[in-house]
Amino acid sequence: MPPAAEGGASVLFQVINQRYLREGRGRLPRGLAAPDHSRTGRFNPGGSATEDLTGLPPAWIGVGTLDLFHDEDVAYARRLSDSGVPCDLDVVPGAFHGFDFVFPKAEVSREFWRRQARALEGAL
Repeated sequence: MPPAAEGGASVLFQVINQRYLREGRGRLPRGLAAPDHSRTGRFNPGGSATEDLTGLPPAWIGVGTLDLFHDEDVAYARRLSDSGVPCDLDVVPGAFHGFDFVFPKAEVSREFWRRQARALEGAL
């Protein structure tokens, strides 16, 4: 196990996080704040406020165990499945949010992208 650093985070995690922040800057478009479409359902037909998820299209959800959205993604996948919506939940052990963009040449990232592509091919 890596040595603990300030705040209890591992040194490895701090290095990864610093690289993620440094290299990720400027990659996202400016003005990401989007209008609130939660009332219309225009971009989120099964939004978190929606209780009944039946009838939504099949879903593929990929998330790492260290991703800040892990619990929400797993809960949403469970809700979809419980509503009869086909859902493939792909959990990557030890992966943080955006790992595949931070380390695009890593085999785990390449395999993650292959699984995404297979899911998309199957849906089309």
